[in-house]
This record gives sequence, C-alpha cells and structure tokens, in this order.
Amino acid sequence: RLVGLRNAVGAAWRAVDELLAARSAALGALLAALREPLAAEVVALDTLREAGARVDEAARSLRALPVRADAAAALVAAETAFGPACTRVLALVEAE
Repeated sequence: RLVGLRNAVGAAWRAVDELLAARSAALGALLAALREPLAAEVVALDTLREAGARVDEAARSLRALPVRADAAAALVAAETAFGPACTRVLALVEAE
C-alpha cells in the first residue's frame, strides 16, 4: 500500500512538474519581451526572474524524490515569493 501511495505521489508530481517547466519557459519569453518596454523597471523584472529561478531550483530538488517533505516545503516557499513578484510585473504592464 505504501509503495502504491508513493507511486501515486510520483505520478502526480510529474504532472505538476511538466506545468512548472512550461511556466518557466513562458516566463523566460515574457521577461525577454518586457525588457525594453519596462526598461525602467529592471528591479521588478529581476525580482520575478530570481523568484522563477528559485521555483525551478526547488522543483528540481523535488523531482529527485517527490515524497520529501523538506523539498515540498521549499517549493511552497518559492511559490509564495513568486506570486507577489508576478503581481508587481502585471501591475506594471497594465500601467504601461
């Protein structure tokens, strides 16, 4: 039963990991597109890039063993920082 649960967690994590990888690729393209129009807001863009990198790093750590609680907690913390950075850049885009 425990092995079945671990396998289910692994399968669920793979689905989430695919979405995180797609978001990471899209974020890179978005940041590249915004560099010129938001040139005066380089701090906000860099903050978002760094937050995305922390999410990527936490996801890589969790990928190796998706049942590690400490790795899952690191991903949650990284995602928590990512949200406000996204909100700030979105606000700047809307104000542009």
